[in-house]
Amino acid sequence: MQRLQIVKDDPWLESNEQEINERSQRYLDKLNWINQDFDSLYKFANRHEYLGFNYNTKLKKYTYREWAPQANKLELVGDFNDWNGESHILTNIGEGIWELTFDLATYFKKHDSTTCKVRVHSEKGVYDRIPAYATETFQNPENYDYSAVISKRKRKY
Repeated sequence: MQRLQIVKDDPWLESNEQEINERSQRYLDKLNWINQDFDSLYKFANRHEYLGFNYNTKLKKYTYREWAPQANKLELVGDFNDWNGESHILTNIGEGIWELTFDLATYFKKHDSTTCKVRVHSEKGVYDRIPAYATETFQNPENYDYSAVISKRKRKY
């Protein structure tokens, strides 16, 4: 393996050269994976524009997407559906991405926001978690549990 320039420039790093080479290789492997699967680091870094909660101004509805490649089923649960996952089941659209388009207009007539979680069904069992791309969270003062927040302030796309 060719010696890295950083080690050539700094002899004090020679004793750590193997670890530096391994770390450099992990970086290059990850960058190669990103470029292969997402075309560029820029597209990978902007996944939040596709995943998470986005308000579609044309449909006047929210689209929620979550990357969960090991899941068997995903449900969106929250105040808006009395934590009933069966009413808001996501569809697997491929490559580990799940999607649901839904309307909160009726709920928002009475409330400014709603708390929610994604219910994950997998080989490990069933559990609720905060959506990975949530932009706002709320901690319940009674049980200290966190949930994501969807509010009337809409992120548009």
